[in-house]
Amino acid sequence: MLWYKAWLETRWQFYLSLLLLTSGSASAILGFPAILGNRSAALKYSQHQFAGSESLEPVAGSLARDRVAERAYRAYVGMYWFADTNTLRLWSLLAIIIGFHGTSGDKANGTVSFTLSLPVSRRRLLSIRAATGAIETVIVFVLPSLLIPLLASVVGARYSVQDATVYALVIAAAGMVFYSASFLLATSFSSLWPAVIGYLLFIVLQAQLQGSSGIHQSIAIDALSNQSSGRLLVRIGLLVCCALGLIYLSIRQFRRQDF
Repeated sequence: MLWYKAWLETRWQFYLSLLLLTSGSASAILGFPAILGNRSAALKYSQHQFAGSESLEPVAGSLARDRVAERAYRAYVGMYWFADTNTLRLWSLLAIIIGFHGTSGDKANGTVSFTLSLPVSRRRLLSIRAATGAIETVIVFVLPSLLIPLLASVVGARYSVQDATVYALVIAAAGMVFYSASFLLATSFSSLWPAVIGYLLFIVLQAQLQGSSGIHQSIAIDALSNQSSGRLLVRIGLLVCCALGLIYLSIRQFRRQDF
């Protein structure tokens, strides 16, 4: 019952987020044939750092075209999906919206008293809501990313389902700190605006300091460029621990509140 109730609180935010990112993923993928039709552009993409670590040895005939197409597609989806500034900003904003509605729904609907009267501790109640929203936030990025291998044959290329899943999970894990921060703010405010304004200020600060949209973009670039896996795992682990710490603070604050 608690899982289902948590799902009801955020289901429309989840559906809208999934629709927006799926549309963005499909439109990005369907733009690849224009690149593939231009041989010089395809060769340029095939030599990009996102194209893969294997060397592009000279091969004749259709095998050469297939190899160039595969490498160009890997670079293309890396640039315009996994490490794309607008894509990651949109996903982060949607994660904030899902995180905020995880606890603010009862306040907005005036059902806080009913929810707290259920025979369950506040800790368990909020833990389930946090887990439900986190799963939704990950799915919202992973499912659209799976269109990349599914539509690859349509645009004349190939892409591994495993690679798409791993990249999506890595980026989603790194960006979960946005969801957790919003979840924490939802326990203190009844309006979404403090979370949105905070995120916009974060973007401005990142642009001034690093020229990027956020910490998860730099991790996406490292993952796509086949950087050291040990260093990458350490950075992701730190971000996940930070996200879990924010959720823990949310639970502690919620347990102390009077409604």
